Amino acid sequence: MNKLENQTLASLTDSADGRKWWANFEFYPEAVGERKAAFRGYMYSGDNYFTQTDCVVKFSDPAVTEEDLVKHVEGIREVRRLAELFNATQNCVKVIVLLPCVAVMDKVAPFYNRVFRFLYKNYSRVIADDDCVLLEERVPEQFTSFVDPDGHSSDVCPQSLHQFAHFCFNETKGQLAVTNIQGIMKDNKLVLSSPVVHSVTQKYGPRDRGMQGIANFFKNFSKTCCENCKKNLSFVNASYPSAPIVSNNTDHMTTEKTAADFMFMFEGSSKPVVPPSYSDIGCKESPPPPYDSTCFSALPNNQGLHLFGSKNSYINNKIQTV
Repeated sequence: MNKLENQTLASLTDSADGRKWWANFEFYPEAVGERKAAFRGYMYSGDNYFTQTDCVVKFSDPAVTEEDLVKHVEGIREVRRLAELFNATQNCVKVIVLLPCVAVMDKVAPFYNRVFRFLYKNYSRVIADDDCVLLEERVPEQFTSFVDPDGHSSDVCPQSLHQFAHFCFNETKGQLAVTNIQGIMKDNKLVLSSPVVHSVTQKYGPRDRGMQGIANFFKNFSKTCCENCKKNLSFVNASYPSAPIVSNNTDHMTTEKTAADFMFMFEGSSKPVVPPSYSDIGCKESPPPPYDSTCFSALPNNQGLHLFGSKNSYINNKIQTV
């Protein structure tokens, strides 16, 4: 086995065009967060080196499993599908969602990885040959956080993204909400990376916080709704599973309430349709996700050697996150 490079196996999941990819990447991360790191590299499809594509290789918290990442990518795949439907309704701005691939490490360079960790002292994780990573096409421009994971939108969040978030909720009849919306806007295109999906059935990995995530998101996000959002909040067929059983302390009886009982439908009103909040019926918060909710901030290798391009050509203060 070649011990002089970091390389993955062919991806477990397909890219948007149905291909599988593998990647070579640097010995030290381009940026480091509290629970994740991003390495600069190149990815290839099969043995065709003409497919070489600049990429980001993302390592998550060690507790995040292969199954977790596959579910996370399936959530992004669903957002991408919804973006295509949304784009068909738009005349100007188009939403493009980058779809990462899940891959397992094949080769690691323990000596060089150790040397770079010693030199820069800002990254202590030892890469293992069975680590699972995400491969994503790299976007070189400066990333912007438009909507955080809790639904708070920034001042620079365009109205088209407000409409898109509500479109996703409406198109799935209230079954999911898209959060952590970040990326770049260029040439009337919004390129988004690593959105997080909260679903009613909580099927999209550890970051999917289910009904509580949907409720928290719209509680914050709907504060900045615009007139164009309302057309995407008109459905009346939302279907939710039963809420947790709650106890009535007055008569010592236990009653069961469905989430639909807590759904507020404002037909003909300016108020947005939002999913139920369980905060008033004793539902506990789901555990925090094993991902860092903020963008990368540490730039550990300002003066170091880079195998995949010059330093100034690709460093961002905020990089595509897991």
